Amino acid sequence: MAAAIPNGVRWIPGFENRQVYAGPAFRRSPAIVEEGRGLVDPEMPPLEERVYLVTGATKGHGLETAMRLLDSGCSVILHGKSEDLLKRYLSDLSDSFETHKIDGFECDLQEMEDVEALASLIAERHPRIHGILHNAATIDGSFTGKRRYTFNFHAEQTMAVNALAPFYLTSLLLPQLEAAGNARVMFATSPTMGGSDHLDDLKCERYWTGLHSYRLSKLCLEMVAKEMHLRYGAAPNLTFHSFNPGTADTKLMRQGTVYGAGKKMGRGRKIVKTEQPNYLPAPRVRKAAYFAMVDDKYQRESGHFVGDAEKMPQVIQDAAAREKLWQEFVELTGAQWPEARAKVRTEEEGVLLA
Repeated sequence: MAAAIPNGVRWIPGFENRQVYAGPAFRRSPAIVEEGRGLVDPEMPPLEERVYLVTGATKGHGLETAMRLLDSGCSVILHGKSEDLLKRYLSDLSDSFETHKIDGFECDLQEMEDVEALASLIAERHPRIHGILHNAATIDGSFTGKRRYTFNFHAEQTMAVNALAPFYLTSLLLPQLEAAGNARVMFATSPTMGGSDHLDDLKCERYWTGLHSYRLSKLCLEMVAKEMHLRYGAAPNLTFHSFNPGTADTKLMRQGTVYGAGKKMGRGRKIVKTEQPNYLPAPRVRKAAYFAMVDDKYQRESGHFVGDAEKMPQVIQDAAAREKLWQEFVELTGAQWPEARAKVRTEEEGVLLA
């Protein structure tokens, strides 16, 4: 039985539950894994010594990335909200890769108390973490097509899972990241981020659609991630980045895809198999998330962001707007961050750490 603690968060035993050898079914894209090995800096810890946390690791990009990290010899902490899926993959992956370097935790990230409990359990079992891949995300009121509130009704549900939870979880696991000596935090954002005019309406009380709340949550995540880099980025010891995992045929992508044109433009409230866009590849062909964790260019320097590209919302570069959003996130989550390093002004950025 899984060891449960209050708030429905639990550690799921992995290696201890091994049954029979599952074969090589999960060892996919060996060429990508070999390519990733070539991106490791020999002056930094080898992959075999690294511990990575992957949120949303039971489906899509998260699952594919966890597989490749295990195939690379890393220790991988799987996070998911389904006990059944976690048990399945903890057993199958440990058998397929013949490793005990896998752990799993069940937690629904939509409640603040559950995020706290998750961080406490992870910290207890893993004193050092070399990287966090914030991949978990939701859309459209957890795929219901209805606006929902959570975090004790202080936040819209998509904002809570996609932005507030990674912000809070990172603050809680900061000691474990610093203890690793070389650690990175990677935020999966999206070039669809937007909604700059609604940064004063994080609960989406003035306007809500499933897609709007998703785009706004990704914009907020990008802004606070950039602020983390400016406050605490200290390469090669601790770095912060965002990246675009790429478009793929996932449950979230299908839920957020717009079909039709003109007056018929819209999207179904439920995922309909026959309506899947036929041009989308499977997540396994995408390698951005895996490279984000193993490519040590992201350890040698901090501050690669999707939002720095052209045509991204200009508010991302607004230091005052980021500071205001940061303080609002602190108030909503109760996150306790250490004092930021000394800041100096630059014309280009507005605020940059010395």
